Amino acid sequence: MNRQDSQKSDGTLVQFETFLYYSYLWNLTSERKEDRRMITRETVADKIASYLHHDSTLDQLVNWAENALIDETFAESDASLISRVLARIGVADVRAFDLTWDECQELLHELGFAARVDVIAV
Repeated sequence: MNRQDSQKSDGTLVQFETFLYYSYLWNLTSERKEDRRMITRETVADKIASYLHHDSTLDQLVNWAENALIDETFAESDASLISRVLARIGVADVRAFDLTWDECQELLHELGFAARVDVIAV
């Protein structure tokens, strides 16, 4: 029996199937939330600092941001800010949206941090 044959005229069965599907997805998401790390402003600032110190590449920073947007949870008080900053970082691998030093400084400032440059003898 195909989906059209099983559908009642009022759409009850299809609505129930949709409910089951979304319930299944919600359960998967709920189970995964237990394994998620909490992303804070400090976490994001540390990742940007790691990139600026050349401890990680732009690709690594972008991949982390993209995955964090999908798989991680954010501190509720900062969720909007963190999501916006991660979304900006997530597109930095596109040439038109390259991540500049000035933008890193602005993102850090929005997160409540500042970048500092130390010049040392090598």
